[in-house]
Amino acid sequence: MKYLIIVCLCLAICAGTASGQAGAIRIAIDDTGSYCPGVIDNGGLIQLYFFHVDHGGATLSAWKLDLQGLPWTHLGDSIIGVTIGTTISGISIGYRSCLSAPTYLGFASFIGSNAPSCSIIRFVPCSDCISGKIESVDCDPRNPTKLFPIGEATLINPDPEFCANPACGPVPVNPTTWGAVKALYK
Repeated sequence: MKYLIIVCLCLAICAGTASGQAGAIRIAIDDTGSYCPGVIDNGGLIQLYFFHVDHGGATLSAWKLDLQGLPWTHLGDSIIGVTIGTTISGISIGYRSCLSAPTYLGFASFIGSNAPSCSIIRFVPCSDCISGKIESVDCDPRNPTKLFPIGEATLINPDPEFCANPACGPVPVNPTTWGAVKALYK
C-alpha cells in the first residue's frame, strides 16, 4: 500500500511539472507561421504576425515588441483575444480559453523605413511584467502558474552572406584547408 501511494505521489508531481512548458513568442512573416527568410523592409507596409509556440497550453501572454531604434510608424494592432496595451508599448493578451501551441495571436501593421541589412527586432518584457520577464499563464484553473516564454528575435532585411537565419536553410561555407583553420588560432 505504501508503495502504491509513493508511486501515485511521484506521478502527480511529474505531471504537475510537465504541464508547465512556457514555449516562445515568435514573429512570423505570414499568418501561417513562416519566419523565413525574415522580414523585408522596403519602405512600404509591413505586417508582423505573432505566435506563441512550443507551450503546453496557455491562457495569457504579456510582452513588448522592441524595434531596436528602427523608425517604423506603427499603424495599429489586430490581436485576437482580450488585450491591454499595444504591441510596441507593452501588451497583455487574454486568450479567452486554454489554447494549445502554436497559438496565433494576431498581427501589427507598420510603415517601414528601408531598414539596413541585418537589423533585428525582438520581444522584451512589458513594463507591467513584475517579474522583469516575458510572461504567460498555463491552463490550470485551480492553480494558474506564471511561466516565462522566450522572446525570439527576428532579422529585418536578412543578407545571406552576412546574417542568414540558420533556421531557414543551409549556412554557406567556404572551402579551406586544415592548415588555414589552425592558422586562425595561433
